[in-house]
Amino acid sequence: MKKIKIVIVDSGVRTDHPKFCEDTIVGFRYREDGCVEKGLTDDYGHGTAVYGIIRKALPYADILNIQIPGIENGIEEETLCRLLYYLADKVPADVINLSLGLSLCGKRSDLYNACRRLEHRGTVILSAFDNGEAISYPAAFSNVIGVTSGILCRRPEEFEYQEDSIVNLAGKGSIQRLAWTSPDYLLMGGNSFACAHATVQAAAYMAEGARTKAEVLEQFKRDAVIRRETLPQREPPPLFSISRAALFPFGKEMHSLLRFHDMLSFRIAKIYDVKYTATIGASVRHLMKDTRIPDIIIENIERVDWEDFDTIILGHMGQLAQLVKQPDLAMDLAREALLRGKKVVAFDDLRIVETGLPMDKVYCPVVRKEHMPGNRFGKLYRCPKPVLGIFGTSSRQGKFTLQLYLRKELMYRGYRVGQLGTEPSSLLFGMDEVYPMGYHSSVYIQGFDAVRYLNDCMNRISEKENDLILVGSQSGTLSYDTGNIAYYALPQYELLMGTLPDAVVLCVNPFDDRDYIRRTIQFIESATEGKVIALCLFPMELKSETLGAYGGKRPIALEKRDVLRQTLQEEYARSVFLLGEESDIRELTDSVINFFAEN
Repeated sequence: MKKIKIVIVDSGVRTDHPKFCEDTIVGFRYREDGCVEKGLTDDYGHGTAVYGIIRKALPYADILNIQIPGIENGIEEETLCRLLYYLADKVPADVINLSLGLSLCGKRSDLYNACRRLEHRGTVILSAFDNGEAISYPAAFSNVIGVTSGILCRRPEEFEYQEDSIVNLAGKGSIQRLAWTSPDYLLMGGNSFACAHATVQAAAYMAEGARTKAEVLEQFKRDAVIRRETLPQREPPPLFSISRAALFPFGKEMHSLLRFHDMLSFRIAKIYDVKYTATIGASVRHLMKDTRIPDIIIENIERVDWEDFDTIILGHMGQLAQLVKQPDLAMDLAREALLRGKKVVAFDDLRIVETGLPMDKVYCPVVRKEHMPGNRFGKLYRCPKPVLGIFGTSSRQGKFTLQLYLRKELMYRGYRVGQLGTEPSSLLFGMDEVYPMGYHSSVYIQGFDAVRYLNDCMNRISEKENDLILVGSQSGTLSYDTGNIAYYALPQYELLMGTLPDAVVLCVNPFDDRDYIRRTIQFIESATEGKVIALCLFPMELKSETLGAYGGKRPIALEKRDVLRQTLQEEYARSVFLLGEESDIRELTDSVINFFAEN
């Protein structure tokens, strides 16, 4: 049987502990600055416990203890990376036990590369997951055996095996008697001790002939008390490249594409509508009263010039299909476009797989069960990037418009912006992820599944080279009434919990109930650790208080707007900005940047 060399990185060892009185304990201190010092102590007790577990089970192993002073308060990424490179270059070892980790890791690639250096040298790394039960690093890396606690593991030699690239094993992390600094023994549990038991078993497998991480895991799989498989995650359909697009119909969701056409990677060549809307022959510049948008004349959808574009973008068709008495309007247009060699972007769910439409030619933003990440003992990612949320008190108050304004201004200033959008057009603007939970939602998950999916989206965005992440919600944030199930803002709550913004800009209306605004602010700040840093006023008021939203809206008068802004600022002790005012958008951007700079 081969003698195994094990390195334990922890808080050190109490060398005069009665349990180790006959041991020759070897180790040194590794400081944050990379200096190595002789001697070994343990002012905390954790390293003593881990050493005790491993030494008791493996009396024949060579064990080197590396003490990180102050590790009980956490370890810096740079220190951990530097230490792992030091071990790879200076300390030969078969197994490394890391009963530590970082749930907030801003330099994952650096830490991963350090672990890869050790893997290439032939060292197997075992790392415990965060005791807060979040996904942590390096345990989550594919080149590390990540260990958590398992309720089925009652004995040190029992393990649960998970066929997964992130969480690999669960071991005995329940309350157990451990050697400690003071007192001599302590009853305690945690993932660190499950990892120590896993290190014992991994070393035993290597002593018997296993050489690599894969071979060690294969032995764990063979002997596990239970084996689980993480179901493969199917990626949502990607958006293909577009050169020239036609839009149909000329509805609300198309206004953003026109108003922010300079943020698109393609040109809008045509706009179509049906004859019943009385828009045919009109200029969109005139209808939208905006000289900055392309001056395109709306044409009849019955006379499409198919040669002038490569992609047709179909908006929501529900009400329009009823108007023209053609229930399959979207599908009929999609099939016609495909027959003519065109690509299709549809905001409604055309159910590509079920209807046999070609997945490389049709894009519909959907979120289904098969898009879910694996359930890894409920563990979630913590986002290391600052997150700004745009939430509101109602629908139709410019939340998506505000996101685009902020995205544009931040990018103009040189910031790299990651973004999760909730409009079906989100990817058309270059956003990273889409969660289409708004009108005619095509999100088919809810509850914990929704939170896990959103958390996975946020992690994918955070892995990119972004300075901050933008997230936008839909409709209101807090239930205004409880008389009907439709009033409950559960999808918005799921989005809030799945994205956990650090700062929020709350969009409000001039006619909002003041107490409702206050309760919404309190709700957001109570449900998360984030802060509502500003209000954004939608500059439209109701034409009739009696008819409410059914009576339509009109622009609020300038003098009334200024008075309302001042009133809101005083009442909620937060700056109030006006949607659509360029100077206000710049000032709001300043506020966002300053908040994150100070926090």
